[in-house]
Amino acid sequence: MSRSSFERIKAILEDAFLDCEIMRESTLGSLDDDGLDVFDVVLMIEDEFEVELAIPDERFDSTTVGQLADQIDHVLRK
Repeated sequence: MSRSSFERIKAILEDAFLDCEIMRESTLGSLDDDGLDVFDVVLMIEDEFEVELAIPDERFDSTTVGQLADQIDHVLRK
């Protein structure tokens, strides 16, 4: 995955999760089942919750991050 893809995804995540930090990247350049680049990342949300994500680069935008934020929020509130 290119550095520009990483920066784009990082910006989307940081906009969606106001109190989040990208803790680390794991295998950049891995592929999902469809052969698309996948961005593997661990987020720290609200300095308390670590969330590990595998994000398909070509399908990730402000709409999908909103859905992802809703899902994570739902899990954290349980």
